[in-house]
Amino acid sequence: SWNTLTDTYVNVLAADPAVPGSLYVNFWYNGFYQVETQTSNFIRLGEKVFGNVDAMAIAPGGTGKIFVLADNRFFLSKDHGSNWSSPDNTQMNVVWSVGRPNTIFASSGYDGTLFRSSDRGAILTKLDLNGVQTLVGAPKTVDTIYVGTRQGLFVSRDGGASWQPTGLPTSI
Repeated sequence: SWNTLTDTYVNVLAADPAVPGSLYVNFWYNGFYQVETQTSNFIRLGEKVFGNVDAMAIAPGGTGKIFVLADNRFFLSKDHGSNWSSPDNTQMNVVWSVGRPNTIFASSGYDGTLFRSSDRGAILTKLDLNGVQTLVGAPKTVDTIYVGTRQGLFVSRDGGASWQPTGLPTSI
């Protein structure tokens, strides 16, 4: 059955693959929560650390790591959202590499710089592609990442070592 929540606008939603029945939800201007779907228990996360969440990525493999973009800054929790740190003052979009749980890709929202980390975000290495506005990993293909840039859509099939235009038009 469905329950109606009033005065809510959900703009970010993610399921934690390591914790069945657990969702992370951001209610626009009403906070960021972990929701236990079996009990309908709402746990407020990040209060007094950040405001509205704009994007989120959950690390695979049950590590407890959650990356959040909020207030034009990048935040990291290593314990399922109980504690938060801001590794830098950069706006980031984050995606995990399918089949490689230690590898993440992140793009800076300010200048579109693309980074890769092979140690779950501890060290970010700049890649040779700029102007990245958004990115996504292919759901079932190891090492395939798509990025949307100011110049169009690009794909890497080798974990970010090289990039090719997809051939899609840059304007419609």
